[in-house]
Amino acid sequence: PLGKRISSRKSWISALHSKGSLIIDNGAVRALKGGKSLLSSGVTESQGKFYEGDLVTIVDANGNKIARGLAKLSCDDLKKIVGKRTTEAAIILGVNKCDEIIHRDDLLVLGD
Repeated sequence: PLGKRISSRKSWISALHSKGSLIIDNGAVRALKGGKSLLSSGVTESQGKFYEGDLVTIVDANGNKIARGLAKLSCDDLKKIVGKRTTEAAIILGVNKCDEIIHRDDLLVLGD
């Protein structure tokens, strides 16, 4: 077979139904394609109703689907910190669970 294999976890992520979407900037697109986690500073908008642990679709500013991943925050919490640095997000939410919005282990980058 051609192409690279994905882990069983990422295969499972690909089969889940998306509960919402995150629009990200160009810097975040490059970071995700480079194998990094998604941080709040790269998110420009949150759409839909989702909770911590739900699957979300990640799209660029042009509406192209970039990735799918498991959100570490609910849509309500995420809307409070969109575009903020990690340190600012921790202060706003009053918790230290927002190091990343989606960890790279819970992220399936599309088209790779």
